[in-house]
Amino acid sequence: MRFGLVVIALLSLPACSGDSTDGTSDTDRPAKEGDDKVVTLTISAPQPGAEFDADEAVPLTVTAKRGAKATDIASATWTIGGWTGEGTSTEATGLPSGAHTVTVEAVVGEDTYSASVDITVLEPAQTFWSYAGTLEADVTLSTADYGDFDDHCSAPITFTVDTGTLVGGGQCNVFEDFVDDPLVFTLEGTVRGGNVTGFLIMATDGDPARTEFTGTGTVGNVLTASFDNTFRDSGNSVRIVGSWSATPQ
Repeated sequence: MRFGLVVIALLSLPACSGDSTDGTSDTDRPAKEGDDKVVTLTISAPQPGAEFDADEAVPLTVTAKRGAKATDIASATWTIGGWTGEGTSTEATGLPSGAHTVTVEAVVGEDTYSASVDITVLEPAQTFWSYAGTLEADVTLSTADYGDFDDHCSAPITFTVDTGTLVGGGQCNVFEDFVDDPLVFTLEGTVRGGNVTGFLIMATDGDPARTEFTGTGTVGNVLTASFDNTFRDSGNSVRIVGSWSATPQ
C-alpha cells in the first residue's frame, strides 16, 4: 500500500520535461529583459553586391543599434584588401578592379563588432595604355679571376598595357670600359587587381636571362615594380637589383 501511495503522489507532481507550468516551452517565452542590450552593426553604404567604376569613390557608412535604439560608435576602421580607412562615414578611392570584401570593425561601448559586404570595381573603359618611365638598377659582376665590378644603370623605359598585358623594354649602358654594346632588355608582365608582375628579360649569348619583378598599380595610373636576381655560371655571377616606375602618357 505504501508503494501505491508513492506512485499516486508522483503522478500528481507537475511534469519536469522542460516545459513551464503554464504549458509553454522555453522557446515560446518572450525575449528576456537583457535582449535589448544586443548591439547590431549595419553597413548602410555600400550596398551588398554594388558595382563601381574604376575611378569612382566608394562611400563607406556604418551605424549601430543597441536593441531597437541607435547608439554611438566610438571608432570605426575599414579594410578593403590593402586599403584601410577610419570613421563612421568616409570613402575609399584608388581601389583596383575586381571583387572586394568591405569589412568594418567598430567599437561600441567597451566591445568591438564587425560587419562586411561584397562589392565589385569594374575594369576601366579604356583598355590600352602607353607608359613611359625610368628603370634604376645596380649591377654587380663577380669573377673568380678578376674580382668584383659594380656599375649603376639609369635607363628610360617604354611599354604598353593592353587589357592587363604589359609589353615593352629599354636598354642600359653598364661596364662601358669593357663592353661596347648596351644591355638590351624587354619587360613582359601583367597588371591585375592592383598587382604588377612579370619579368625583365635580358639578351645574352645563351638563353635569355629572366629577372622577376613585382609591384603595385592599376591600369591608367602609376605603375611601380622592384627586382633582385643573381645569375651564376662557372664560378662567376652577375647580380641585378633595382626598380622601375612609369606613368601613362
